[in-house]
Amino acid sequence: MKYVMVTGPMGGGKSTLLRSLPGPRERFVPPPDVPDMMQENAFALGAVHFYEIDEPTARGAVWRPWLAAADAIVMVVDAHAPDAVEAQRLWARLAEVAPDTLRLLVLNRAPAGDDEPRRDSAPRQDSVPRLSGVPAPLQGAEAVVPVRFGRVLNEERAEAPAGDMQAVLDEVRRLLGLSDGPRKMG
Repeated sequence: MKYVMVTGPMGGGKSTLLRSLPGPRERFVPPPDVPDMMQENAFALGAVHFYEIDEPTARGAVWRPWLAAADAIVMVVDAHAPDAVEAQRLWARLAEVAPDTLRLLVLNRAPAGDDEPRRDSAPRQDSVPRLSGVPAPLQGAEAVVPVRFGRVLNEERAEAPAGDMQAVLDEVRRLLGLSDGPRKMG
């Protein structure tokens, strides 16, 4: 089992991302040795267990074991405000609490034409990766995946494009060593 924590500033698109990931949902099994907490948005897709923690909660001490239990962290940031103070504070907190955890940055609501994942060119231990289109305070991710604006379901909910969600899932699997490459959409 691998654990992926999805986090980001309020309104950044965390729930939309999780709701839009392709595949059948399976029962979420919490990581070992974490405190019992209510998880509204948690499920498994095969061997990968996803759970959502919002930005204010992720910066609190109670959730520290949940942050440390993640094999990878997906941070969802609005592409129109990637340098927001909340995003910078959370990114710094993640680096402090889980410095060796793999990190994937998802730029939500990316402009059309920005649809290719960007990966770091240098291992983290040798230097801080520099990713194009990412502000300096959010550098340090293993990869960045842009997600274009999808379909609005109602005033509180949206759905992201299926191809973009498959790209996010493929990148998560790649980072976790669970895939040799992208899977074809079916």
